[in-house]
Amino acid sequence: MNSLGLQTYVELFHFPSLAQSNVFNLTYMQSDNARRLKNSSKTYDILVAFFRPVSDPLASKYCFTIHHFDIEDNIIQPVTKTIDFAYLPGASDIVCINSLHDEITGEYFVAIGFVKEGEKGYLNIYRSKSEEKLPGMFYLGCSEYVFFAEDCLSYSKLLCAPLHLTHAHCLIKDELQWAFFLSFGEPFSEISSQNKPSENQPGVKIFSKLIDTNIFYQVESDQNTGSSGLSQPQTCHSNPEYGELPFDVAVILFPELKQLPTTSIFLHMDFKIINNVRLSSFGSQDGWFGFFAVDMKSLGIIRHFNLSHESPITSIKIFQRVNVVNLTSQEIIKDNDEESVIKKDVNCLVCSAFEPAVVYCNIFKNNGFSIQNQLILPFSTDFDHVNCASVDDFNLDGKCEIILGTFGQRLLYYEWEFNSRTESTNGQFILKAQRLLPGPVFCISPALDLIGEGPMSLAVVTSRGLHIFQHDTYCLVKEIHHRLNTRSFTLNT
Repeated sequence: MNSLGLQTYVELFHFPSLAQSNVFNLTYMQSDNARRLKNSSKTYDILVAFFRPVSDPLASKYCFTIHHFDIEDNIIQPVTKTIDFAYLPGASDIVCINSLHDEITGEYFVAIGFVKEGEKGYLNIYRSKSEEKLPGMFYLGCSEYVFFAEDCLSYSKLLCAPLHLTHAHCLIKDELQWAFFLSFGEPFSEISSQNKPSENQPGVKIFSKLIDTNIFYQVESDQNTGSSGLSQPQTCHSNPEYGELPFDVAVILFPELKQLPTTSIFLHMDFKIINNVRLSSFGSQDGWFGFFAVDMKSLGIIRHFNLSHESPITSIKIFQRVNVVNLTSQEIIKDNDEESVIKKDVNCLVCSAFEPAVVYCNIFKNNGFSIQNQLILPFSTDFDHVNCASVDDFNLDGKCEIILGTFGQRLLYYEWEFNSRTESTNGQFILKAQRLLPGPVFCISPALDLIGEGPMSLAVVTSRGLHIFQHDTYCLVKEIHHRLNTRSFTLNT
């Protein structure tokens, strides 16, 4: 029996909030280990955003904090820096943030969606050059933050309020190209009817490196001559290579956009790549949610499933119960018929505002979402609605567990248990532990190595600030000894 879990996590650090955060205000970025730790382990730093309280003259003018963790004399030393990005007016509310690391160029990108006074929305994209990577700035001096903050690639005016911001990848010339996905809400009241977003397009915008997508312009114009009715992106480029993709180009690289309902407001999106297949999921305010499997080489949709719940979708996650990175190419079967199946199980966690959180198991095997492959997470509605969720290997057993964060100040931890009586799923998720926090839970990170020593940490944002959890050292060592002894006994027998 695995003794690790949420019950063995202890709070290492608590960083009080500078101001209020929301469910889209946490992101993480890969650290520069070559400079910091001089080893091959992949560690991460945490970036948290806050609403800037403009009306409070005593409040901090900074609306971002970056948290980095070092080890000195066998003691974990947190390093926290405040940062204020350029082109962010003082009278602005930070709505959403996301970051990514370009493995090809070695550059770091941060995207920020915010709203100004007078109902004006924007998305800014910032870059840290490869020779001056963001995490290395902790050692190069505070002035390096100023350089990064002023390297704004594009600032795009939005006709609607920004909501969820995340990123996905597509294949261009056999190389992975990143793209920020931004969902948005209702148009601002001051927007004229002529400038409102097209009713024939879903509520998602794509921002990426424009120079890599030029090859698609002529192809699409030949296929859709006379389609000038599409709204054009309003992007002011400090670097002309980056900005919003026109919709007719975005739907080529991301064909799942064509299948999204145009009347929905999307509150959460999630993406996962298995081999050359991109799995995409979208959850909307009206309860609709959809799942797509897209062949990234042929740019065709392999499978598409959708269903509706009776309340807004607050979080949606794609995962496999066995925590693996990639599948081999032999595990994807394609036929001219309806048989496009990924052999290993692919599951989808769907959290609703006023309904229990559920897991739809083996989506491909069960041909979509239905009651037959639906597993309800027990007690998920007992602590107000679920704000956020994270799916990862939290107990180090090689399988995925689920942590839900609720408005009722609880973390709910679920583990998979096999059950021979459940023939369709061969098991169920059991509530193994829960933890009371000092405020409503807004964001939960996946299991991250923040220190570089191996044990994974958990970053949680509540109304009281950022909390960093890690397995208790005694419990971790005890479990390691137990597993080694069990393995030794098995080998000897």
